[in-house]
Amino acid sequence: MNVNGCSDGLAMFWNDYVNVNILSYFFAHVDALCYFHEIFSSCYVNGFYGNPHTNERHHSWTLLKRLGCNGNFTWIYSGGINEILYSWEKEGVNDRNDHQMSIFR
Repeated sequence: MNVNGCSDGLAMFWNDYVNVNILSYFFAHVDALCYFHEIFSSCYVNGFYGNPHTNERHHSWTLLKRLGCNGNFTWIYSGGINEILYSWEKEGVNDRNDHQMSIFR
């Protein structure tokens, strides 16, 4: 994904109270399995940035589906999707393409 200077990528930070196993990463996502010592619990944590180019977002949705299907753990997501579900969610003059929103849904 070439964003022409629109993004510098993602970072994930943690402290000594969490064990982190990075499962996959690229400049538009970080996928990790985290174990929290104090609550004896694990979850998947994803940092994710949806493609800023509308015609390329279907690749982002494919990746997001894959990241969200990692077992029975809780899934914590953080990031920017760059899409809306319905046109009434957007204010402004530029209308959203109905087909693009349906692909996201």
